This record gives sequence, C-alpha cells and structure tokens, in this order.
Amino acid sequence: MSTNAVSVIFERTVTHRTLALVHWQIRDMLVLALATTAGCSSAPPEVPPLPPCTPTVTIDGAPAVWGFADLHTHPGIEEAFEGQLVWGHAQSSAPVSATSIPSLPPCPVETHVVRTGSPIERTAHSQILPLLNLQSDYPHPPIAGEGGPPIEGWPSGSDVLHQQMPVNAIRRAYEGGLRVLFASVTDSQVLTQLLAGPSFPEVIVPNRARERDSATRQLERIESIVDEQSDWMEIARSPEEARRIIGEGKLAVVLSLEMDALTIEDVDALIDRFGVAHVIPIHLIDNDHGGTAANGDIFNSATALMSTMFGRPALSFIEVEHTSRYTSRLGWPQLPGTMSPPLLFALGSVPLPWADALEYDNQCFCTGAGPSALGYRLLGHQNRMGLTEVGRTFVQQLFDRRLIVDVSHMGVAATTDAIALAEAAAGGPYPLIASHGGIAPDDGPTGSERDLAADQARWIAQAGGVVGLGSGGALAPETVLAVRGGPIATFTGASRTACIADGDATCASGWTTISGSSADPITRVDVVVEGAVDGGGSHVLEMQLAGATPDDAPVIVRTEMTCTSSSCSATLDPLPAVLEGDTITECAAGSSTPAFTRAQIERVSIRLVGASCGGLPDGSAWSPTSATITIDGATWVVAARDNGGALAQLGSSRGGLDLFRSGDDAPSFDDGRKLVRIGVIASPGGSNTLLGAALDRYGSELCARPRLRASDGTCPAAPSFPTSGCEGEWVTMSFRGTWSGGNRFDRFVTLPADVAPSALCGLDLALVTHDPDARVSFSIDEARIEVVQDPVVAWAEDYAGLMDRIFDGRRGAIGFGTDMNGLAPQFPITRRSPSTFEYGAHGCSTPSIGPLTIDGGPRTVRLDERGLASYGQLADVIATIAESDDLPEAQRTAVVDSLLLSAEGILRVWERTDPARRGGTP
Repeated sequence: MSTNAVSVIFERTVTHRTLALVHWQIRDMLVLALATTAGCSSAPPEVPPLPPCTPTVTIDGAPAVWGFADLHTHPGIEEAFEGQLVWGHAQSSAPVSATSIPSLPPCPVETHVVRTGSPIERTAHSQILPLLNLQSDYPHPPIAGEGGPPIEGWPSGSDVLHQQMPVNAIRRAYEGGLRVLFASVTDSQVLTQLLAGPSFPEVIVPNRARERDSATRQLERIESIVDEQSDWMEIARSPEEARRIIGEGKLAVVLSLEMDALTIEDVDALIDRFGVAHVIPIHLIDNDHGGTAANGDIFNSATALMSTMFGRPALSFIEVEHTSRYTSRLGWPQLPGTMSPPLLFALGSVPLPWADALEYDNQCFCTGAGPSALGYRLLGHQNRMGLTEVGRTFVQQLFDRRLIVDVSHMGVAATTDAIALAEAAAGGPYPLIASHGGIAPDDGPTGSERDLAADQARWIAQAGGVVGLGSGGALAPETVLAVRGGPIATFTGASRTACIADGDATCASGWTTISGSSADPITRVDVVVEGAVDGGGSHVLEMQLAGATPDDAPVIVRTEMTCTSSSCSATLDPLPAVLEGDTITECAAGSSTPAFTRAQIERVSIRLVGASCGGLPDGSAWSPTSATITIDGATWVVAARDNGGALAQLGSSRGGLDLFRSGDDAPSFDDGRKLVRIGVIASPGGSNTLLGAALDRYGSELCARPRLRASDGTCPAAPSFPTSGCEGEWVTMSFRGTWSGGNRFDRFVTLPADVAPSALCGLDLALVTHDPDARVSFSIDEARIEVVQDPVVAWAEDYAGLMDRIFDGRRGAIGFGTDMNGLAPQFPITRRSPSTFEYGAHGCSTPSIGPLTIDGGPRTVRLDERGLASYGQLADVIATIAESDDLPEAQRTAVVDSLLLSAEGILRVWERTDPARRGGTP
C-alpha cells in the first residue's frame, strides 16, 4: 500500500458503513483474544489411537513398522516470526475428527495480528504478506468477515499464509497411515524485522538470541499440541522410543531445527529441554556453517543483511560459480531501504560497480566496455561457499550426538563437504538425509541447487540415508492461448468487462505474431521496432537461443539498437561469436561460432536501460507499436496489435518486453490434458492496483470464465456477467486480495471429460466491486490459458523413477517432505480424487476415511478442487495415487507400498547414527 493510501485511510471522514465495519472487525478480534485467554483452546475430548498393525513383510530379514513418514513440517509456525505471519492456531476446542477441520477466525488481512494495527504496522505488513503468496501466483486472501459474498480463498494448496496443520488435519493424516512426523522450527530475522517496520539507522539488526527464543517458543507449541493429544501421539527422543510409540498404534513426533544462526550450545540446550533429534545446519542464507543453495533473490538480500552476525563483511552477498548444471540464476542484487513518513521499506538495486564485481551476469552494455554485439552462454548459478571450519566442526558435533543430519538447503559445495565428513565418520559412513526438495536428473540441467545433485543423492542412498520428496508438484505448462499488450484491458467504473478470444473483434486486442519457417540456419537478423521513443536510456536487443543439445546452456546475444524519435532498429550480420565456459562476465569478443537454426530461437526481447544500468532519466519512455523480425531477408515474425495500440509501455516501471516467445507464439499442447491454468498479469506500475478487502473496505475482485468453441466454430461470449460476486461458471482470480501492478494471479479449473483443451478459445473477465463508492482503474497486460500435467500423478511418477534410479528399488527410502506450514506451496490441484476411501499394504490398512469438511458443515475441502490445502489431505494424495488410472497399476502399487514403509526407512537411518549399528545392508 502506498503512503497516499495510508493517509486516505486515516484522514477520511468515517462513514456509518465504515464505522460499522471497523466495529465488527474489532469485535471479532476481541472475541478471538478473549476466547484464547479464557481457555477456549483447552484440550478437546480425548480420542483413542488406532489399533497397531505389524506388516507382513520384512526388510532385509528384519521386521518393519507400518506407515508413512513426513520428514519436514512446521506445526508450531504460529509462534514463528513473532506471531506476525501465519494466521490461525493449530489447537482449538473443536472435537478431534479426521473428517472436519475448524474454520479460521476472521483474518485482519493487512496485519495478521489480533489488533487493528498502527499505520506503520499495517503498511509494512500489507507490502510483505502478499509477496509470500506470489511464489505460487496466488493472492493474499482475507478469511471471512469483510462483508459481501463469502470468500473461499482458504484453504488452498497455493495459500502459504494461513494455518494448514490444525490438530484435526494431523489426525486425518494419522488415520491415513502417518506414523512419523518431523516437526520442525524455522524463522527469518530479516522477514520478522521487516514485518515490524524497519528501524533506523540500520534496516535490519541481527541478533542470535532471537533465533534461540523463536525456536523455544515453537517447540513449546509443538509440545503443547502433543501433550494435548497424548492418547494418539508422542514425542520420540530416540529410535527405540519411536518404535515403541508406533508399536502402540500412535504417531511418533520427531523434533527438528531449521534455523539460520543456532550454535552447538543452543542445540545442546534444546536437546536437553525438548529432546530435539534432527538438525538442518544451513537454511535460507549463508551462515556460520556454510553456503546455502543459490535460490531466490530475496534470500540473497537476507544473506547480505545478516552477514555481520557470522563474522563476514557487512552486506556480503552470495558468491556464485557459473555452471551448466543449473538453469536458475540470481538476479541483480537488491537491498531494502527506508523512507519517511511513515517508515516503509522498498527493495532497490545495488550500484553497477557492486553488481559487476559479483559477476552474476554480463554487464558489458552497462559498463560501456566490450564489442557492439556480444554472445555468451547463459549458465546457471551455484554457491561457491562450502562448509566453513566452524561448519565442519558443527556437523561433526552433530554426528557425535547421534542426531539426524540433513543436507536440505545446502549448496552443492556444502553438501560435498558434508558427505566427505560423513564418509570419514568412525564406524563407517554416517547416514545423511535430505528431508524436503527434489533430486536432479542424471543428465541435463535442472532448476536450482535446491534440487539435490543426483550423484550426491546416490551417495546418501548407498550410505543408508533417505529423502523426503517435496509436494509442490511439477506442472509442465503448455500454452493454449496467450494475449499480450500494453495494456490489453482497463477496468473502470464505467467499463467492468473484457474478453480475449480467437476471432472475436469485440474482445481485447493483444498482439499476434506471424512466424515463418523455423528449419533454416541463421546468418543475419534484422529487427525494426516502430513506436515513439522519448527521453534517454539505451535500447538493447536480446535474443535467447537454445543449445544444440539438452545439455548445452542457452546462448544470449545482445546488441545496442539505433533509434530515432519514432523507431529503433538493430542488425546482427553475422551473429556474434560466443564466449565459452565460465567466461560469461568477460567484455570481449567471443571465441566460438556455433551455427543456429530458427527452431533454436526461444525468445527475442527489447530492453530500455538507463545509463550504466542505473535509473532511467526523467521522461524516458518507449511505446513500441509493432516489431518486425527478419531472418536472412525473409520476414520471420511480425508483432502488432489489431487495434494499432502499443505492445507495451516501457519506462521506469517496466524495462523490457518479449517480442517473441517460442511457447506462446507457436502453441503446441497435449490435447488429452484436463487441468487448465488461467493466468492474468496486471500492468506494471505502483498506481495500477486493484484494492482488495481491508479494515475500511469490502474490496474488489476480478472474475474469469473460459470460453469454449461452439459447433459452428465461433467462440461465444458468456450469456451474462457477474455483478455481486464470482459465482457459477465464473471463478475469482483474486479472492478480494489486493492486486498490485506487475503481479500475476493464477486459478486452476478442470475440463469436463468430453471437452478437449483445443476447445478453449477465449476468456471472459469481469470486475466486481463490493463498495458502491469505490473508484477503480485497473489494467492488465496479459491473459493466458495453459494446460498443465496432473501434479499428483507427476509426483508419483517422479517417486517411482527415483526408487529405481537412485535407490535401486529399495522400499521405504522415500517419504514425504511436504514443508507444510513452512511457506511452501503445495499441489494446487489434481484431476480427480476419491471422496471416501481406504487403502493398505503389507497386511495393514487404514480405516474408511470420508470427505473433509469445514466445521462438519456442507463446505468440503477436496484435493481436486483446492489442491493439498490441509495437511490431512496427504491421505487423499495416497488414495488418489492408489486409484489413479493415469498410472500403470504396477507403478501406483509400488509407490503406495514404498510410502507405507517410509516410517521404517527413517527409523533405520536414526538407528545407524550409532557407529555400532552401521554394518550390513541399509
């Protein structure tokens, strides 16, 4: 929220409606606070454990326990971040039931704190909270209570800001076979302090005591949950205790640490007080112990802000190596700054010399050095830092205490060092685990260092370790329809509907591209961009070309464009030679001249940059209206809008534009897919904001409805448009959460069995405003329809592949690693999931489990509608896999059989932390 918006909120004359709304919200917050202090969260009636069951199978001749393990969750998250981030309590007075979760109390959407909040607090929170849900392109939805139609944004697998692990959800997972639950604690000092509002003169002040205090509060909460439900769950402090607990039919809870700055003395104190058994030495930032995975610019900023606490120079960013192993790259480093009044924060780019010294990317056009045209391979990043000497000692001390040691979040170099220490351990290799994440393929690049390298995963397997497979889900989207423009639609009080559609001239006009043949080689490229050019700045053409093989990194070609007041142009004749290997940052002519074909062109972009890549001069703007890309004298791509409007408005809020994207401009998709993702991207700019619900307003929302092609070939519009809420065939894109400029929101829908994706021909959009006097002006630059693979089915396929590829068929070596309640998006949807189910393996089975409801009422929480929205739906995930007709029977049986032995898998790791028990087969 901007400074002006805050002033308006607190200076306007309070109307009767606003006063009533404020009174209503304060009343509900007081009720929540009084209920908590009055003991309404006291223990509900006791529920018994399920009867124990001994599997009919043995593993390597030894008996096994039955059930699955989740190696990474955060049941005490409400105590992290000083209670300011995740809304909702795990405990309640609701009866414990596997088929009902309690509704959340009304959510103060701007603050997530049980008070109205000061202007500073409201502003800081309203900036930060939505950013976290944007990792899954999901709004920050308010929870009930703001008036108008009901808000269905919670629960959702894409929503990371509201409670996902109430006790009832854990009970459902338990009845579905959960027998080992790793309950971890986590925090981020940077995020916590930003939520409180930056301080002066330092924005962030690191403090080790905060780490220990936060861990203690969360462990106390987890202890309280377990004590309250002691009839069916118990904390396990040793593998022997865990076997006893499971043998009694209960859930074994293993306490875990995932913090940034704990010392071995802190760990010892938490072991002595709580019985902690599992430690992740490195989390989201470079710390005392070593280097984190290079994954995410916000964590790079946090690394810099926390660096002094670990004895490094102030504002030390991650140091990277360039590699073809990964495609993910850190962006231009950023740091938060402050401004007044009120105290706000905003991320700003560091100066060019600083960025250039870090060598993240080639900055030759910024420095003015190098050739006029440049080519280099776009290599990914991995953290250069391994384990520090402090970290080596720390890991060895964890070994000495027989703790379960976890390499999750470590960079490749740090993981290599941890494996070397484990290899040299007394009594044989010390077993390591990777509790949550993915595993990289053996060949070809993968996303980022957060995927464990295949050779490192194989060492973990051979040493008897196990892994937890994350439940975010791979979507592999394929474009059906995409319309872009600058903007393609603007919603106002007088114009509240828009559409995109094939062949419908009444709909919003994006631009179309006309592509020529793609089979011929490239020798010369000419690009002409028409449109007004105002002010200063450099105009750069950039092409991305795929490598000749999947193992080859893509190539970036850049050249500066020549501009007049009405157009810009550039010629590459021939394409420049390419810098090879790790010479990505050199400002020199390339050394190799690979041949490229038109089929290898993945992207053609234009960029407007300021002098030395700093801020653009005042008045700098570029309004391209068309672009023509010619290859070897033949027109290859023409980009132009049907109405002659701008392709985009480039300037200070938007610096670049893709003229061509291979996936969008030549759609090719699997017409057998049934899951559809609708994506809408707001036009950039701070003033382009669709205001959602808040303390003084009900808010607005954007509704969407896919169009289906009729039998006569037309793409008919919706028969009517919503006026009071997104209902029926209309889905809400924003759930009345605030939608800021440049952000993308997604919604998932499932096509009927008799409808193919090729029938999708357009999208209707409608703005609904729940405040009669609201002034609305909101623009969108892009709308798209994509088909995606079923993420639950893809997860099962990945699981089965890893069993064979990494673990040589060993059952029980892969459990879940959901990171539930840990700000991690979950499966957003699946194609279909059973309502009532039971399943089993190895002579044991679950009871019959019915549909999940909210408060036992008519509202259901289905995996095929809301995704993995509540922790208990892990049972639904297993049932979905067990009954899926998208998986071969042998594969789905193997996955379920292995999952239901994963509790045994982690117990064997724990036992092998004893040097005397490391002999024999893992």
